[in-house]
Order: sequence, then structure tokens, then C-alpha cells
Amino acid sequence: MHASGPGRPRRPGGSGLGDVVTAEQLSELVDDLATRGGLLTHLQLTARSNDNAKVRYRQGRPVVFVDPGALRRPDEEVTGQVAHELGHVAVPPSRLARHPFLLLFMWTALLLSLLVLAVAGVPYSFVAAAIANGVSVVAGAALFAHSQRSELAADRFAVELVGAAPVLAWLHASAQRHPDTKAPRFLGPYWHRADTHPTWRRRIDAITGSVEARPPGSR
Repeated sequence: MHASGPGRPRRPGGSGLGDVVTAEQLSELVDDLATRGGLLTHLQLTARSNDNAKVRYRQGRPVVFVDPGALRRPDEEVTGQVAHELGHVAVPPSRLARHPFLLLFMWTALLLSLLVLAVAGVPYSFVAAAIANGVSVVAGAALFAHSQRSELAADRFAVELVGAAPVLAWLHASAQRHPDTKAPRFLGPYWHRADTHPTWRRRIDAITGSVEARPPGSR
């Protein structure tokens, strides 16, 4: 469990920033939580109007990029969102897992190229295309699974850093603002496995389940 930084009293369930967050307060929040978690990073506001946040690497160093729309959220949600992104700094995914769609695009391009060669009559092209297709499916499934595990790990780090309440507040609000895509009936639970993020419900259940399993008196 991560201890609070010196001289910065913790306030359960929120950051004490107020009802809304200014850019300066958000920068202080990132610095405060990063120090509390023993991490080296800083805030960079984007020019987008969304309310997302992501970790990107600049010259090998992690930077927390936050859309200005996040400033309109209540402070508790912002605290949970920032803590989650810091979880990606603490437990970074592999380089390939950061870009699963790019890898799938590359495999798809290779597969289409092989199919074109097969139609043109190049020997063994159909066999090569079948192998490339199988590898792309397996590699894509593995990368998506790794990416989803990274998201769950970042959630766990956030709970250890700020407690469950801010993280759950952010997840519940995000689930309302950006609902999960409804899976086709014939695909069932497999639909959401082809995504970089677990469903909101899965993430919320993972946190509430871990909190309920803790012994009394623990945070």
C-alpha cells in the first residue's frame, strides 16, 4: 500500500480540490499523486475537447496527457482517473501491447498481400495466407488480453493509491458517459475480448470484489 506524501494530508473519497478542477489544480494533483506513488511524471493538457486521459512516452519518459474536458468533472472522478493513469506509469504495458490495432493492421496487410499473390497464381500463397491469418488471430487475442490485464492492474494501483471511492466514482461516471458497445447475441462474451479495455462492469466488479474480500480495517 502506498503512503501519503509528507505535508499533504489525505482526504478520503476525494482530493479536496473543490467541485471542479482548474488546470493548475490538476497539475498539482498529478504531482502530488505521483510523489505519493513514488513515480516520476508530469501533466500535459491536450488541445482536444474530450475528457480522456492517457500516458504517452516522450523521450523515454512517461507524460500524463489529459483532455481539458476532464476539468469539468467532479474532483473525485478526476482523482480516480489520474490515479488510474499513474497506474500505467507504475506498471507500463509492453510496447507492442500499447498498439495492438497497429499490429493487427500489419498482419491484415500481409494477409491481403498473400491473397493477391494467391489469386495471381503464385505457388503456396494460399497456405501462407492461412498461416498468416492464424498467427494474426492468435497474436491479436494475446495482445488484447495483455492490454486488458494492464488496465485492471492500473485500476488496482489506483485503489491502493487513493482508495476505492474515487476510482469507482470515475468508472461509474465513465460507464454512463461512454457505455460499452452491446455485444451481438451470437458472439456473447467473446465480443469484448477484442478490445484494449475490459468492460466498465468488469472493472467495477473487480474493484468491489477485491474491496469486499479485504479484512476489516484495511483500506
